[in-house]
Amino acid sequence: MLRHSLEVQYFEGCPHERLMRSNARKAIAQADFEIEYRETIIHTMADAIRARFCGSPTLIFDGEDFSQENLPAEPSITCRIYPNGIPSAEEIIERMRDIKSRTISL
Repeated sequence: MLRHSLEVQYFEGCPHERLMRSNARKAIAQADFEIEYRETIIHTMADAIRARFCGSPTLIFDGEDFSQENLPAEPSITCRIYPNGIPSAEEIIERMRDIKSRTISL
């Protein structure tokens, strides 16, 4: 069975990281497939470069950015703006299923 991964990347002090982390954990609890969960705190610019950080908070499922919107050209320690607000648990589950179905059909 293919194991999936969900990662929340953020920097300490980000005003939205708690909500993103909470919604990610709720999504995992509701998902009908196994997911390995990880949180990555970005402390330095070197961390940002290594993680290809797109701003705080960033959600990565199976190596793919959740949103694909407003991605910076270069990694940086900055806030991440989601046009419709921080994704809900339901939106996260829907996006994970979409990504999962595309990888299975390849």
